[in-house]
Amino acid sequence: EEPFVELTSSFVRPGETFEVFVTVNGTIDIRSLGMSNLTFDADKFEFVKFEALAGVAGDWDAEANRGVIGFDSRSEETTVNVPVTGNIAKFTFKAIEDIQNCVAEINCDFTFKQLDSTDTEVSVEFDTYNANISVRKNVVADLNNNGKVNADDAIYVLYYTLEYAEYSVANGACVDYNNDGVVTSDD
Repeated sequence: EEPFVELTSSFVRPGETFEVFVTVNGTIDIRSLGMSNLTFDADKFEFVKFEALAGVAGDWDAEANRGVIGFDSRSEETTVNVPVTGNIAKFTFKAIEDIQNCVAEINCDFTFKQLDSTDTEVSVEFDTYNANISVRKNVVADLNNNGKVNADDAIYVLYYTLEYAEYSVANGACVDYNNDGVVTSDD
């Protein structure tokens, strides 16, 4: 399987701070990774910060909307590509307080550079995938509405199916797993 790069997706609640990781799945041999055109819906999210997690150096220029992570390992006689895998950077965002349930994308363009056999820097391409951020006011599967999903919720659904009157699913959003706005057997 060919390596690829993705921005990790996640579930968040309004007002919550969350991280989107730049992740290399597989291993790629590169010298540097350029990032540009970070796009997201400013009505839904606020950019907080960037942090390089791997590499020799990393920086993000928020005003220019671009950054770079350098991976080259230099000795006095040689410059080489470096095998890179896993989480290499993260962007931190905050979901806007009054945001409604939604799914929104966070996108970024990537430019990969490596040295060829003549020590010339060349661009290489890898498949890239953007982040899908699901915002939900309620935690999915939190049937007792305590902000957590745990064994208590499994017991709650058992009692609900046995039709005990005091156990209702008044807030259907927390059991609308497919996010179609209706609680049915599909959920």
